[in-house]
Amino acid sequence: MGGERALPFDARLICATNRDLEEAVTAGRFRADLDYRINVLPVRVPPLGERPEDIPLLLTRYLREFAARFEVPITGFAPAAEEAALEWSWPGNVRELVNRVERVAALAERSVIGPGDLFPELVGGGGGGERGFQTLEEARAAAERRQIERALAMTGGRIVETARLLGISRTTLCEKMRRLGLGPSSV
Repeated sequence: MGGERALPFDARLICATNRDLEEAVTAGRFRADLDYRINVLPVRVPPLGERPEDIPLLLTRYLREFAARFEVPITGFAPAAEEAALEWSWPGNVRELVNRVERVAALAERSVIGPGDLFPELVGGGGGGERGFQTLEEARAAAERRQIERALAMTGGRIVETARLLGISRTTLCEKMRRLGLGPSSV
């Protein structure tokens, strides 16, 4: 920049956005010619809420990092904390997970992290659902639902194969899916 002769260089441009560029181009909020130039190899990374299988891995990875940084002897998450993390919608995506784990490590009073440590807003909330403490039946149904959804995704929605993977009969699977409100669109 500011030079008088051209200098050769090799570069790659990597762009990221949380916006739907196709929609923005159609609405005239993003230049179509620029979209054509940068949209050579699009890679969609789903939000964390759509990737529950990544949550335990990310929790562990960041807990190790922050426990080492703050020099605290944290050994891991209690099963209830992992369940709460799997139930959380993660509106702040991976950044929210990282911030929560960093806060937990910075304020750690125990070696095992509980759900109230990770989600202090749940403590004293009462009642079921995402914002409160679940009953055992609600927790069991949520875990069953997640496992069925994972199996359906792995088998491409093939019911017989899903039932075999889960170790139950096809009719039992269909009944559970009906009870949990899962249909073919759950894949």
